[in-house]
Amino acid sequence: MKLTNVEIKNYKSIRHIDLYIGYLTAIVGKNNYGKSAILDGIQCFYGEKQIDDDNFHLGTKEGIEITLTFSELGDKDIERYFDYKSMRRKTLLKIKESNGDKSKEEKLLQKLKETRDKKFTESIEKLNLSYPDEQEFTISFHKAKSGNGVYKINNDFILSRGDVLKFVSPIKVISAIRTPDKETTAGTKTNMKELISLLQDGDNSKDFIEVPQFDKKLSYDELKELISQKEEKKCFYLTEDLTRNFQNAINTDSLSVRVKIDNTFKFDFKYKTVLIDKDLPDREIDILSCGTGLQSMMILSILQTYIKMNNNSDFILLIEEPEVYLHPSLQRKMINTLNSISENNQFLLTTHSPIIVSKIDKSNVHCVNKESGVTRLVDASAENIIDELGIQITDILNKNAVVFVEGKDDSILFKQLIDKIAENKGYGVHFTDRQIDIIQTDGFDKMCFYANAKILHKDAVRTPFWVITDSDGVNVEDRKRFLIDKGLSNGVRLLSDQLKVLTEYAIESYFLDHTLLNTVFGIELEAAQKMCDRYFLKYEEERLKVQRNQASKKNFQQNFKPKIIFSNLGKQPATIEHILTSYYGADEEFKSTRTGLIQEWEQKEEPISYVLDKLTLEQLKETKMVEIVSLLEDVVDIVQENQR
Repeated sequence: MKLTNVEIKNYKSIRHIDLYIGYLTAIVGKNNYGKSAILDGIQCFYGEKQIDDDNFHLGTKEGIEITLTFSELGDKDIERYFDYKSMRRKTLLKIKESNGDKSKEEKLLQKLKETRDKKFTESIEKLNLSYPDEQEFTISFHKAKSGNGVYKINNDFILSRGDVLKFVSPIKVISAIRTPDKETTAGTKTNMKELISLLQDGDNSKDFIEVPQFDKKLSYDELKELISQKEEKKCFYLTEDLTRNFQNAINTDSLSVRVKIDNTFKFDFKYKTVLIDKDLPDREIDILSCGTGLQSMMILSILQTYIKMNNNSDFILLIEEPEVYLHPSLQRKMINTLNSISENNQFLLTTHSPIIVSKIDKSNVHCVNKESGVTRLVDASAENIIDELGIQITDILNKNAVVFVEGKDDSILFKQLIDKIAENKGYGVHFTDRQIDIIQTDGFDKMCFYANAKILHKDAVRTPFWVITDSDGVNVEDRKRFLIDKGLSNGVRLLSDQLKVLTEYAIESYFLDHTLLNTVFGIELEAAQKMCDRYFLKYEEERLKVQRNQASKKNFQQNFKPKIIFSNLGKQPATIEHILTSYYGADEEFKSTRTGLIQEWEQKEEPISYVLDKLTLEQLKETKMVEIVSLLEDVVDIVQENQR
């Protein structure tokens, strides 16, 4: 399920606020404007915070109401309610004990299915759901000044708190106050403990321990030792990944991370995280006793490790000011990490960081203000965000022109091509460094673009700027019209000449040229041409189907983007084989050529720079890259002309 809306009434400084929630949502506003009150309200819903008399808005006698709306309800959400994972785990254990008895295995699986179906139906009735016909529902928490709080689903059916918490997606909370004394308080939920728990919460349904055959019963200590050995293996792998990410964050290998079992727990195994100084290897430093800077970098490292583990815990993370005590470069890593995790989970954060906000879709940024002690939402316009984040004209006008691009690869490509073009025209070397700011927006729905573009529209500013974007598989004129209209709705007037929409789906499309692949990577010319022709043929067929509403746009975007020729995109081999066979009708020559290209591409630290270094401007003009070269030649000429 997905949290889609939060409505809060009469809580702290909030009289009434109604927020749309996306996969990654940010709340911005000045200090003491009520950002944290929104996160606190959600925690009250989950029972993580208590409601006191002074929490009622401005002394009102009206009750506090906190309503969460969820959508995309699925089978696994109902199964979480009656703990199907535990049922399945017990069945798999019995199957393992049956020593390959297929008849017994079939009976156990059949019984599991029957029990699951029965509990599934009972749970839907108990929760008063109309599933699967309706996949959206609301749960409201009502708290009067006296008496206990009451939960209602869809505004009428009362549920217990226990039923609510078993059903809805769980939350994890990272507060802005990351003090060592708070983090080491025994028995409390703390920031580091909350995050480390993410790494423990994997699916243990097949995580068994081989117990030796004994004539006598195992003692508690013997059983604990067996479990401890299993847990130590987990700790070993976590230690490797956390150390790698942590050392990258602190930019030194002087400290390493060790995850170990905290044996103070009698009935459960919990992990303890310590730091090891390479000059004092026998000394362990509990991360919970370290300063806020190291803890913030450890939080980043844990989240990066979580991505690699690919846990799909379906949680909601509430995080206050993820940028706290992080260098700007680490803030970028933090928001990129959160973006990656938000593909399967949800994040709701508060922030004062322009870097954090710049990477979030504008529709998922909320701005709060406060008047007469009342927190209210204000339009998350570019003007309000500029005011909140303190962006100044000088922040972006360090050069004589600005080029907005979408991603890191676009930035690398355009910068190197512009320098190549300028030098070829006799305008000198390092043209971009001297004349043009290339601003990476990570998509033109991100606040970074609208805020910066709004600044460039100020009367005092006369600096030329361009927006260069690929087509995303959409007709060029339609894409251009969409972006112009989108800009107008956000107070930014884009002229047609400023908006450059490339004809291809993405930057990688321009590298799918048989001459280029042959010259740079040594791919056999005929094989390269067959692969490229096959890709573009199937791509165009599917694009037209989408245009005629005969195919899924989501499937098109997932399986026909050009990056799939250069990478396996983190997908399993069986999945890639299915995509290549089903969607491209790929033969063995196609697959072999693609595999060879991926090996060559991934061996290069910066493959785009490698290609551009290998080819002259004239050679690039003989490939699909000619479209981009021609566009950038015009940009370079205009910038150079303005200097005369």
